[in-house]
Amino acid sequence: MNLTDKARALGFDPAELRELLDLFVETSLADLQTLHTALDQNRPELAVIASHSIKGAARSLGFDELSAKLETIESNARRNSLVAGRELLESVRAEIDTIVQALKKLDSTAPA
Repeated sequence: MNLTDKARALGFDPAELRELLDLFVETSLADLQTLHTALDQNRPELAVIASHSIKGAARSLGFDELSAKLETIESNARRNSLVAGRELLESVRAEIDTIVQALKKLDSTAPA
């Protein structure tokens, strides 16, 4: 994942995108924890709220695949089904981890 290219595509400079992605990762990890709780406690209403939150932010940042997975979790939860949620949740976490790794790479290549 090239964050410089993503920044350019979204009309941001890399520093602006960095700030947005830091906030995205922080809030998404909190929402992922809520989503785990929702799945563990079979609380579809909580899953709807958490998945919707991450989905919207992911979509606005151009993470379309991530957003689509969260949309599936949200749609299923709205129908009181959390069956596929755990598998998708692991995939969502992996994509967020990829963003975190791209941020770390950006840090390591930034001029001092």
